[in-house]
Amino acid sequence: TVVLEITLPFLIYFALTTLAYGIFGWEWFGLGILLNFVLLKTVLIHELGHCAAAKIVGGSVSHILLWPLGGLAYISTEDASAKGDLFVAVAGPLTHAPMLAFWALMLYATSGKVDLMGTVDGFLPVLCREACWIQILLFCFNLLVPAYPLDASRVLVSFLAMCRVSMDAAATVVIAISVLLSAALIAYGFWVVNFMTVFVGAWCLAETSKVYTLKAAGRLQEHPTFAKYQRQTSGPTWTVQAV
Repeated sequence: TVVLEITLPFLIYFALTTLAYGIFGWEWFGLGILLNFVLLKTVLIHELGHCAAAKIVGGSVSHILLWPLGGLAYISTEDASAKGDLFVAVAGPLTHAPMLAFWALMLYATSGKVDLMGTVDGFLPVLCREACWIQILLFCFNLLVPAYPLDASRVLVSFLAMCRVSMDAAATVVIAISVLLSAALIAYGFWVVNFMTVFVGAWCLAETSKVYTLKAAGRLQEHPTFAKYQRQTSGPTWTVQAV
């Protein structure tokens, strides 16, 4: 059984974004409510994908937390190999493929075409098209932006573990890439006036600073992502914690 925890800030974010849609009229208000529920369901299924994969590789699951920046699955894969951790990392983003297929089918059923770039008329076609974009954007964001601790960074760490890169070198790579991408997210968020992107970038930067602080103090093995890294990369089985 996986416990679902929804934070108060998430509910506040849900309400505020819905009200923002409502500025444009009642139809947009209804669209905002439904799109927020689509986003909630999408994030939940994404995290359940991580949980299911963790169970498959012999890990355990504590709970799922939904907060304004998305979802967090609290899992432990202490006995999993690096390949197992890689599987856990990509399992979440891969859930967007069937969800995209579902919403694309719904878009075709309601509008007679699947056109994500052009204009569509009608409440349901717009809802389905926006739901399609939610799947595409979340898939790309999670697998193409390796800012720690996003899924792509977990894929990177698992790959480095499989290649037997030392713990210190792997942390250096992760920190360097994450700092650059986190800064880019913050700058882009300010450029397009999207403060959610700014918050995500700031959160990634804060989490990366924790890795850097422990590395600078020579205590990198105390960080959950690298706790089992060193002993496993020196043996026949290579593992890394997927948090």
